[in-house]
Amino acid sequence: MCIVNGGLETAAFLLTLVLHEFAHILLAQAFGMEVEEMQLLPFGCAAKTPGISFCNSRAEILVAAAGPGINLLMAAILIVIPIEEKSVFLEAFCKYHIGMAAVNLLPVLPMDGGRILCAALSLKLGERRATQLTSIFGLLTAFLGLAASVWLIWQGQWNLSLLIVAIFMLGASWNYYRSALQSNAEKMLARRRQIGKSGVAQVHAIALNREKPLGRALTQLDQRAYNLVYILDDQLHPVGVMDEQLLSELAVRHGVSAKFSEIPWKEEKERRRLND
Repeated sequence: MCIVNGGLETAAFLLTLVLHEFAHILLAQAFGMEVEEMQLLPFGCAAKTPGISFCNSRAEILVAAAGPGINLLMAAILIVIPIEEKSVFLEAFCKYHIGMAAVNLLPVLPMDGGRILCAALSLKLGERRATQLTSIFGLLTAFLGLAASVWLIWQGQWNLSLLIVAIFMLGASWNYYRSALQSNAEKMLARRRQIGKSGVAQVHAIALNREKPLGRALTQLDQRAYNLVYILDDQLHPVGVMDEQLLSELAVRHGVSAKFSEIPWKEEKERRRLND
């Protein structure tokens, strides 16, 4: 009987997980995003949709909320609908929907709650600043989780799940905070491939002194347009122009703190032209 009940609970968890991710996938595809792969996390999995970084923030909020939304909806249906004698499967199904919604709504990246918070903040603060603030909040949440785990251990009560989740949140939040600028460069490379499929893009141009760091240019880029960066000398005369792909490649290779005057960007541009 225990084996049967265990199998039913496992089936309930897997079905809950599938419904959660399927909701993300359906809404992402409705906004024209492609799902590349499914990533395994310590407490489930996540659909990898590169195009979500290039949609508007409101669409990102809706896509992120779809998974927890379907979990809460299913849990509400199971609670409200009168069933004389609920089976082990239905009880587990309801329990896992509530649990999955609660965990995924934590305001920590890359959880759905973190993505919702980050997208909402980006409406006012911009993507980079929003990512940093959400990551800081995630670090604080992770430290609270670790503190609670230590306290429980001190009380002689081990909670391995809480410890694993706290460690995961700590690592993920730190990586998001540290790579807030770097991720913009990687997103530019991915978005160029997205634009290549349609062949049409709006153009956003910015101008910077050659003594400015690459990171300054990255913060000025429009994530939803094709970007051109004009490099100026001290007399504000243009000495060259680069597209977002070259800027992204240079940022990945030399770091976001490198100045335009310190790197051979003209040689890189010529090398790319000859290779093309």
